[in-house]
Amino acid sequence: MKAKPQPSLYSPKMTAVERKFAERCQIQKLAGELADWAYELIILRTSAGNYTPDFMLTGNTDEVYMVEIKAKRGNWRSGSRDAMPRFKAAKNRFWQFEFIWMDYEGGNFTARDIN
Repeated sequence: MKAKPQPSLYSPKMTAVERKFAERCQIQKLAGELADWAYELIILRTSAGNYTPDFMLTGNTDEVYMVEIKAKRGNWRSGSRDAMPRFKAAKNRFWQFEFIWMDYEGGNFTARDIN
């Protein structure tokens, strides 16, 4: 009997930076710091258009985080202009979730406060 192939944790759609964040999430899950995580799992409808968070994280006490990942490219953040209005609209409409904007630069992820 052949073994069934295991599904990959990483989507082929992921950017290199999203893959690094996914690896970080998986390590935190295995260490018991996160209950679970998923990549582009849901679409949120907002007044600014549909918004798909890069990651959805579930904490150990059932808190849910929607995470947007942006890498610095030169003097600007890739995709920021497109994602920012939808991110803000989703944050205002879906109060049940914690929204986190993560900047990636120089090998580090840093949460940025977006109001």
